[in-house]
Amino acid sequence: MTNPQSSSGIACQQMMHAFLDNTNDQETAHAMPQFWNTIHDFEQYVQFSAVENRISQSLLMMSSSSAYEWVTRIATQAVTSSNQSTTWVQILAKDVQQIFFNIWNSPQPSQKEHHFNSEDYLPLLSLPSTAILPYPRFTYNKDTIQKEVINAVTLIIETWLQFPNDQRYKVSCTLLTILLSKMPPAILLLKEIWEMYLTPFSVVIHGQRHGQRQQRRSNPHITKTIQLFQTALQNHPLIDNNSNEFQLLDVLENLAQTWFHLIAAKPLWTSTKNHQQKVMFLFL
Repeated sequence: MTNPQSSSGIACQQMMHAFLDNTNDQETAHAMPQFWNTIHDFEQYVQFSAVENRISQSLLMMSSSSAYEWVTRIATQAVTSSNQSTTWVQILAKDVQQIFFNIWNSPQPSQKEHHFNSEDYLPLLSLPSTAILPYPRFTYNKDTIQKEVINAVTLIIETWLQFPNDQRYKVSCTLLTILLSKMPPAILLLKEIWEMYLTPFSVVIHGQRHGQRQQRRSNPHITKTIQLFQTALQNHPLIDNNSNEFQLLDVLENLAQTWFHLIAAKPLWTSTKNHQQKVMFLFL
């Protein structure tokens, strides 16, 4: 089967040359009917591909951010919940808490890290692995202790489940989580959001400017910039249901949902988050 993009592209190139170099040739006139038929096919293909690409990008971004948000959520619930159920995450959280307690109450700890084997918690995991957890500094602050435990459980799970090591993914998905907590999912259809997902440091964090890559990619700088990003969104017209920008985004979402329904007979996405929901900072 002929690729419509390839055949149409070749036809367009041939006709442009013919218009310039063979202006009066009969062959140029003879080719016109087929040219217009090809143009119609090409238009349909380009429109289809454009929508398909945008939707594929949005699904990729939403699934990636959801994966990080899922880990943060289950780790937070396992540490903070008073529920006495014994899921694998809660067992892991209790073990982490106990190890931290033992280390912090030991006058001279013999080790500086602990190894967590996935087979002890997820025995059916196809690729077992070991997560190495450095011990945090001692503190009396209960909120800080809780945060350390949540971060530790999150790190262990991400290691076991082979989350990307590249810092870019976590920063990108944190920014996406913030956007999706305040704006409709159709925001992911905009090319600027895709660019932010691919290059968050150059688009938002500015981590590669002025030769300060290491300094400006430090955790405190990233955290501060993400907090400023979240604050700045409070005044963005896309979070105002009555703004023209929001109405245009709503139209875009309806069009995408209609296209996806025709292709897959199921919704493109569900509005998963209340726009006023508090965002869990994945990077903290």
